Amino acid sequence: MNLERIPTVYPTENEFKNIITYISESRIRRLGKKYGMIKVVPPTGFKPPLSLDLSKFKFRVRKQQLNQLNLINRARLFFIKQINNYLKLNQIKVCKKKYFLVDNNKDEKFKLYLYDIYISVLKSYNPYITWDKLLILTRDHRNKALLIPSLREVEKNIKLWKCLAKQFDNIPLSTLKYYFDKYIKDYYSYIHSQYRQNLSTLQYNDDYPISLLSDNEESELEITDEDGDEEGNAEECVLCHEYDHIEDLITCNSCKKYFHIGCINDTKGEKHIENTIPSSSLESWICRNCVMGNGYYGFHMGNQYYSLMTFLEVTDSKRALHDDNEELSKLEKEFWQYVNDIDNTKNVKYGADIHNSVPGTISGFPTSNYIPSSQKDNIKEYMSYAIHPANLVNLPNSKGSLLPLFKDTISGMTIPWVYVGSKFSTFCWHMEDQYTLSANYQHEGASKVWYSIPDSSCTKFQDYLVSTTPDLFLRQPDLMHHLTSLVSPDILTQNGITCYKAIQNPNEYIITFPKCYHSGFNSGYNLNEAVNFTADFWLPYGMSAIDDYKISKKQCVFEMFDLLITILKNYLGGKYTDMFNESLVRDSYAILLNRFNEMNKDLSRINDTWNLIPTFIDRAGLRSNMKMSENMLKSGISSIKNNYDYEDEHNEEAQLYCAHCKTICSFAFVVHQKNGILTVKSRKNLNADNFQNWARFVTYVYKKRPTTDFDILCLHDYLAMEEYETGSISSHNENDELYILKDMEHIKNLLYDSGDKIDKM
Repeated sequence: MNLERIPTVYPTENEFKNIITYISESRIRRLGKKYGMIKVVPPTGFKPPLSLDLSKFKFRVRKQQLNQLNLINRARLFFIKQINNYLKLNQIKVCKKKYFLVDNNKDEKFKLYLYDIYISVLKSYNPYITWDKLLILTRDHRNKALLIPSLREVEKNIKLWKCLAKQFDNIPLSTLKYYFDKYIKDYYSYIHSQYRQNLSTLQYNDDYPISLLSDNEESELEITDEDGDEEGNAEECVLCHEYDHIEDLITCNSCKKYFHIGCINDTKGEKHIENTIPSSSLESWICRNCVMGNGYYGFHMGNQYYSLMTFLEVTDSKRALHDDNEELSKLEKEFWQYVNDIDNTKNVKYGADIHNSVPGTISGFPTSNYIPSSQKDNIKEYMSYAIHPANLVNLPNSKGSLLPLFKDTISGMTIPWVYVGSKFSTFCWHMEDQYTLSANYQHEGASKVWYSIPDSSCTKFQDYLVSTTPDLFLRQPDLMHHLTSLVSPDILTQNGITCYKAIQNPNEYIITFPKCYHSGFNSGYNLNEAVNFTADFWLPYGMSAIDDYKISKKQCVFEMFDLLITILKNYLGGKYTDMFNESLVRDSYAILLNRFNEMNKDLSRINDTWNLIPTFIDRAGLRSNMKMSENMLKSGISSIKNNYDYEDEHNEEAQLYCAHCKTICSFAFVVHQKNGILTVKSRKNLNADNFQNWARFVTYVYKKRPTTDFDILCLHDYLAMEEYETGSISSHNENDELYILKDMEHIKNLLYDSGDKIDKM
């Protein structure tokens, strides 16, 4: 592929010891902004020994079928599966072909895909599909979706069919109509009827969905619950989540999930009503999720654990290094041929996201808690690498990073993950969580090929993806966060999307900058390691991720407003003065002030209209030990000390997420009672004034009882929901409860004092 290469930089030994400061220099930032990535070659003397305990380092592999990673291929395969599920449900002969070879006016054969016909019809009635427009629809409380016209309207639109025939390589109009009538027509009517009945949402939501392309004989993901039992094996109705009345259960012939017959036929979810499914259909019945399609796709993880040696044997990999030469170019062309060929089912194995916990298996860099026997005679040099700031174990907490202020350890972000590649194993298009920077270091092996789309082309890239497969993004708004989709850089550049390339070899770093899409593949066996980090200039990106994630309904990783408060508190207290430059402080102040004003407006609307008396939970005190202000105490808002010592396996603090937009409820949340008062039985073990108990309670209820009668909502979504459901915000459910998580008076004073000090800078 004739793509421009990203720049390579060569820091001096002193610059490399302050790697984040070096990356933050204006000239390096300009390169990162333009290309999305840079390659960093360490000083000549920097050659850390690989420090894995190979006798203990074991990992499972991710199985990747390359042709299914191609986004348009996957959409086409999904559509065939959905049509066939519809045909099976109606006991009609299924379609066994992925595409049809038809004659065009050039006396050549043209591959005609049923999905392409279907989606072209939809796009003709939805001509301006963009990323923002489509994803906003998924957030709308009115549950809008794409305009799907009636079958009659589509059939009589002669202009449409002439345009489509021309679009599909000038195939005869009669040929195009033939395939639509034979394979798509009835299914299209079904889809239209579902949307017309406001049933565009799925029949049920599933925490652990199964892809329509998965092998039904093995689970897509091996998930276990807190007791170690595999999820999905019990005969539990996925609609009511109860195990009783087994005699009334029916199994979907596609996903193999269980349903009470009464739950299927009753839109209100009540069981034991008259069975309206014909007995002749019981064996072939398929749930609506499998007919409409859930859009989900995930990698299957193998059960076997590999050592590096057994992985090399199984993947027939060699430790030879491919430099940037003709051989690597041939491999690159071959890789994309596998990805783009819908008929080729080549599978590869990738030891990805390896996060072991035993010393000697966590990182390939030297660490103080594991010293290989081969290094004991060279302990001084070994330890110099163990404490070096460019060691990925240390990088997230090195000088210039803001991550230490979060006081959380997040596996894969602040703790490195290891990657063991094989020939053609791939990492798909994605951005880093919360738009952080990332560093990837190659310890040994064959070249890793990277592609980048910088921030400047992200919107155009996202619009292209949505315009290509809008139905998938309706089903999965956070699709590009799943790391399962590839589009060839050649296709992207043809559509005006800027794309660059990099070749990474051993002892080289690839640094990705904020909001850079990147992907790539391995040319053979290699061993890499990656971690995230931040710098001052990341802060605005981290904040913008909050709004972007609300649209795509992805959960944030960091509680950003706690970070802003911490920065301003330490700035006022004179702590970490070398960490907080003027730009960072001003950005923190401006962002927090804006959000504080917005939150006060929302609280005022709720208090003035409904007179809800809020309960204060000392959420902020978990970190900053803030004291309740005298004004808040006088206002009647009580402060309850946290009396529950909570700590999960990664030392991550619990968060409360909005049930609708999935954002972290930073300042306040509303417990919205959907079906009356939350029962005393449900709340009997809950101390409602204890944040950690709330977090655990909500997590448990949403997981075990997804049909619960309450939702946790952020103020924005609560106000939007009430305005939609009642036509105004003048009325609400009198049982709804408002909780305040931060001392607003304290933040007000903090902003006042910070602004005063900033003005004197």
